[in-house]
Amino acid sequence: MFLLILKENMHYLVFILSFLTFLNFSILFIPNDTSASSSKYPFQFKLQLVLKKYQNISRKGGWPLLDNGKTLRQGSSDLKRISILRKRLLLSGDLNPESKSNNKFDANLLKAVKRFQHRHGLLVDGLVGRMTQEALNVSVEHRVKQIKSNLNRKLWKNGTSDPQHILVNIADLKLSVIEKSHIIQEMRVIVGKDYRQTPLFSEKILYIVLNPYWYIPETIILKDFLPKIKKDLTFLKKNHIELYSNWKGEIYTITPEVIEWDTLDSHNLNFQFRQTPGPHNSMGRIKFIFPNDHAVFLHSTPDTFIFKMQSRAYSSGCIRIEDPVWLASYLTKNLTNWSREKILSVIDKGTPTKIELKSQVPIHIKYFTVWIDLNGLVHFRKDIYNRES
Repeated sequence: MFLLILKENMHYLVFILSFLTFLNFSILFIPNDTSASSSKYPFQFKLQLVLKKYQNISRKGGWPLLDNGKTLRQGSSDLKRISILRKRLLLSGDLNPESKSNNKFDANLLKAVKRFQHRHGLLVDGLVGRMTQEALNVSVEHRVKQIKSNLNRKLWKNGTSDPQHILVNIADLKLSVIEKSHIIQEMRVIVGKDYRQTPLFSEKILYIVLNPYWYIPETIILKDFLPKIKKDLTFLKKNHIELYSNWKGEIYTITPEVIEWDTLDSHNLNFQFRQTPGPHNSMGRIKFIFPNDHAVFLHSTPDTFIFKMQSRAYSSGCIRIEDPVWLASYLTKNLTNWSREKILSVIDKGTPTKIELKSQVPIHIKYFTVWIDLNGLVHFRKDIYNRES
């Protein structure tokens, strides 16, 4: 009877054994249903599982390095380098161990390269060029240190358990809108430069401003604008910047020509700079306000070409977002008087307009260079702020 049951279900047994073999090789996916020991921080627990698997690879000698050469692509004939590439991707779990063992750049290897590129935030084109080779040749020992650094950074404890929230991962250069553990929208972001890093904190978005003024921070005035103004006084007019006495009490405009610019510094800069609304404004046409001590906002930008770049650490600390109209429409969806069409109509009119939000969605600004996504896939990113060196 037992033999009869076994024979009838042999195809299931073969499938299970094949699947277990795959899990033995693969370190790409961490199951979402781990165990009760995951306790309060399930993603941290899953990352600890990844750490053990990478440490095991390290103990066995690590993975091979890919020699320099021409870009590898499907159909390439560099048999030696393709063989190394296959071994490398097999060890990291990107290449299915059941694929044929050969030295060809076939469809299976192409799929593995694209998967690796996706996990490392690279352009997913299936070409093994300079940037993909650099990522492939990062040692497993470095990845182990990277995982440990993310585990020890204590970023996991604060705040991404909200059913609905916005998560900005600075290292990933992306914003994610999350509802009940599902990412409903992702978009690219531009973050602070290395010497003007975007800070890490959590807040709630209280309101939106369409056609905002830009009230320019003193640090930017002193370090960026003042040297340019001293060389060319028309810089202010060209960039639609107005001067005011202050923002409290009696406010009056100041004519740039009456100021002795060469004498100004941090000790005697006692007036304010404001950029007028419009397509020229550095805030773009939409600004999202979540009060904080860092004067950091989400906002659009006139420099949309930067979103096409792989490296996007170009701001002075604020976070520029790729699709501000979508986000504004999403945050105002429960307001009866607002829609995407009305938002665009108000923007076209150019009048500064404040939208108070009934539902104040939490926003969490984090810095993860390693994480497990909601599908259990392990991701790595460059340490753009050198916090792990």
